[in-house]
Amino acid sequence: MYRQALDKYQKAIEIQPNDHQAYNNWGNALLNLAKIQSDGEAEALYRKALEKCQKAADLGGSCYNLACTYALMQDKDNALLHLNRSLENKQIKPEFVTADTDWAGFLDDEDFKAVINRYAKL
Repeated sequence: MYRQALDKYQKAIEIQPNDHQAYNNWGNALLNLAKIQSDGEAEALYRKALEKCQKAADLGGSCYNLACTYALMQDKDNALLHLNRSLENKQIKPEFVTADTDWAGFLDDEDFKAVINRYAKL
């Protein structure tokens, strides 16, 4: 099903090349597919997801999936940078982030907690 969805997003972009939501959804589908693949294939899919999520953010869309992709790739600096932006822009709520399994590896991280706590108080 993911492979069919990826083909559909490619066609959607051909029709509407500046549709940030299509890029965001495409990146999210790649991200979810990467989670169920072996290491080698997963890494390539994460890189493709990163590309699509970055394009979505560049076109004015949410950068939350970009943050999640970096988190799953264990790129803490970029993950927290984009997480901070998504929380600052109210694209996502801190409670959602802490329940999102993409961030499971960061729940005990002091820098992650600082970002979450900064917005949990607002």
